[in-house]
Amino acid sequence: LFFKAGWKITKNPFKILMAIAKARKKHQQFKQKQIWSREKLEAWENKAFSGDGPEKVKVALLGHSYVINDPVLSFNTLKKLREMDVEVVSSEQIPEEIINEQMKKLHSTLYFEEERKIVGTALYFLESGTIDGLLQLIPFPCGPSAISSEIVLHHAKKRPEFPVIQLVVDDNTGEAGFLTRLEAFVMTMKRKKFLKFKKGLSTEQLTLLASKTSEESAVKAQ
Repeated sequence: LFFKAGWKITKNPFKILMAIAKARKKHQQFKQKQIWSREKLEAWENKAFSGDGPEKVKVALLGHSYVINDPVLSFNTLKKLREMDVEVVSSEQIPEEIINEQMKKLHSTLYFEEERKIVGTALYFLESGTIDGLLQLIPFPCGPSAISSEIVLHHAKKRPEFPVIQLVVDDNTGEAGFLTRLEAFVMTMKRKKFLKFKKGLSTEQLTLLASKTSEESAVKAQ
């Protein structure tokens, strides 16, 4: 397939093969650059319990690299989440050793690299509980994604208290409806974290929090 595409640009087979090799090398370098170390991931997870504040939520974004990093196909999901003050880690950033550890817990074998990352990431965070929700972007129609999405849902049902949403993206997906669901998902997580945060506060702390919230609302209204 790559050779056929190259043949339309040049009839020199050596140039085509060299271009393919260079592209593969660059792609591999890009993937390696995206992956976090285990220490960096653990530090990111631990931030959730070190005074981030009641509304600071963490989300694992699951999906194929070409979907997550395409602002058009993904409706700028990554950017939108960050604008909503959400900290994001994607399935392409999870260390390979963690993915392999989670794959050993499955009763079936996944052969597609992207699906292994998606399912492995979901299993890891469902087990650790160190994030506030899972968001999976599913390109339609995509056979491997159909399999991974079902596996993720199957295991997510064992953690009903854990917010999980799967959004299908294609050329027929309406941006307004997509963003509405995304915003509702984020608000659900923020509210849940806020209520959990309030339970651990004293009466005096609750009074201070209410005062601070009122001041912030007044500033936003201006």
